[in-house]
Amino acid sequence: MSRILVIFLLFSVIFINADEIADKQQELDDLNRELQEMETLIEQNQSQKATKEAKQKEMQAKKLALEKSICELETNQCKAQEEWDETREKLKNTNQNLESKKQTVQELFNSAHELGNALVISYYVKDVYPVADAWILATSLEAAGEELNEVNADISSLEGSRQVLEKKEKKDEKYFKDVQWTKIVSKKKKSKYQKDLVILEKEVTSLNKEYKQAVARKKELEEAQAAMNELITRLQKKTSYRPDYSYKFTYEKLIWPVQGEIIRSYGDYQVENKRLTLHNDGIDLAVEIGTKVKCIDKGVVVYANRNGGSGRVVIIDHQNGYFTVYSHNDHLLVSLGDTVQKGTILAESGQSGLVDEPCLHFEIRKDGRAINPLEYLEY
Repeated sequence: MSRILVIFLLFSVIFINADEIADKQQELDDLNRELQEMETLIEQNQSQKATKEAKQKEMQAKKLALEKSICELETNQCKAQEEWDETREKLKNTNQNLESKKQTVQELFNSAHELGNALVISYYVKDVYPVADAWILATSLEAAGEELNEVNADISSLEGSRQVLEKKEKKDEKYFKDVQWTKIVSKKKKSKYQKDLVILEKEVTSLNKEYKQAVARKKELEEAQAAMNELITRLQKKTSYRPDYSYKFTYEKLIWPVQGEIIRSYGDYQVENKRLTLHNDGIDLAVEIGTKVKCIDKGVVVYANRNGGSGRVVIIDHQNGYFTVYSHNDHLLVSLGDTVQKGTILAESGQSGLVDEPCLHFEIRKDGRAINPLEYLEY
């Protein structure tokens, strides 16, 4: 917008001709191109935003599914723990029963051994052991044998149960550890999804901010486009006339208005982080606030005031077909109508208007059309 306002100021002090209308038409074409680029940027922004929001929604669904799965895993883990504990308790009881049965077998074996010995003795010493006693011994031995067989059968059954329980105990332990590990992995995934969601939220917020800036810039360009169309219409209604300009400066090469690093050259440049190409009508020189701004050649001050985004501006008519523009100053040291010479201090540089750092924006215009200052400044 500041570029358009400077154009308006220049046209208030120069004669109108057909070449100037052509120049303005070129300015309008540049605005149209920039507007198209901005519309493309807005479309890309909304496409990226839609993609991010879809991914955000998908990740949120995955996170909720994981949370549900984790709740189920915690329930399964408790059940698995209970079943594992129950199996281990059964195995413990079975082992204890086995030990008890084995002890019983040993006792029965000892008893049977003693009864057998007594029965043998009763056969040879009949005076000591009557027949009735021998019969009792034989019956007891037979009963001990039967009981021993029953206990051995119980031991065999318990051994089988123990093997089954040992396998089940291993299976229960594996299931419990699998559930436990799955829960750990799920919690890690949930944590990752949470972090990704935070990143996506920041990206969506950034895209929303970029979108608002792009829409604001688009509106600014549309206003500038409308203003330029109106200007061209007015110019086309006026009679074209050109004075007899020399189109020569006093010296072949001009002095620099300030000494500083060129931070933006003449011509197209990319706006950082905006994927947008803009055009610079002059050069921007980085200087400290308060640096003396010199006039590059003799002329007359035709503008010395604040001008929107350009800040405090001085415009010099060199009365040879050329104008020079000095923008973003801190203090102006000349007034409208002053006659100036080469080296006259016009202002002190600053950071007024729409700039991010202290600098001087310098332009040379021929018949109102911006040209590259570096082709005229001394090396």
